Amino acid sequence: MAKHTRNPKPPSPLIKAVRERLEQTLDTTRWQLQGKGGSLSAVYLPATRNAKKFKVQVFISRTSDNRLFTVFEVAKNEAAKDEREQIASSIRNALSKFPIPDNIQPSRASSIIRLKMQLGSEDDTEDNPGLAAEVEKVVEFIKYIDMSQGNWSVGPDDLLEKAKAFHSHGGESPEHKALKEYVSNNPKVLGLPGEMIGNTEYPLASADRVDILFTSPESKVIVEVKSIKSPERDILRGMFQCIKYAAVLSAETGIPIPGRLVIEGSLTPNLRIWKQQLGTIVHENVSAKTNQSPASLH
Repeated sequence: MAKHTRNPKPPSPLIKAVRERLEQTLDTTRWQLQGKGGSLSAVYLPATRNAKKFKVQVFISRTSDNRLFTVFEVAKNEAAKDEREQIASSIRNALSKFPIPDNIQPSRASSIIRLKMQLGSEDDTEDNPGLAAEVEKVVEFIKYIDMSQGNWSVGPDDLLEKAKAFHSHGGESPEHKALKEYVSNNPKVLGLPGEMIGNTEYPLASADRVDILFTSPESKVIVEVKSIKSPERDILRGMFQCIKYAAVLSAETGIPIPGRLVIEGSLTPNLRIWKQQLGTIVHENVSAKTNQSPASLH
């Protein structure tokens, strides 16, 4: 009896065009293109290397009626539950900083995270001038994922390496300035006495500047602030800034001076691990817009 062989899917002009565009635009140290002809996936290499129990990829596929779609997926494989929660929280937080286009919708699946974007029919794009537009949809989608990858972390140690490599650019943002001014004028939101005076950009002997130094005749408190625009790695950096600045000013004055961190958002699971390890006092969800004063987390 003759052996039945399955005919492979014919090459897709859309997928071929997308591959060519991605080869020109993607950083190959972070992304690897896989697949031939009728399929294509872009695998995010750092997550695959650092957390082998996860696979982070963007792939393009076809339905039975020849409709095309592309999906961003974090596959959970055999990862432990707490690991899944950590990477899911980290990536969701990163993606939340970028507006999701109308044609991209979250999709429930067994994956940790799955975003799906519908494309046109293969039949419609074969010899259609709209092919270029469909290609750009996919390229922009993957670039959107790629933009957010700097805010991902797959564990506390990975986050520490990202914090070491972090550099802020472009000077102080309006969001950071507004939060700094609000906190400096409202010590009570941190549970401090209302008569304490907040001095912003206070200079230290180490040539650093503290966001806020609260002073009173009885005490001093150092405060660093991180606005809603700060990525996860910058918030961890802020915890270490509090430790450093408090140590420097304590050495200057000869008296112990504590440091606190104020963030406009919430701590991720990885940041909570570091907060507990470092013993940093962190005030979460403090916003000049809402005038909220949540309790600090010790």
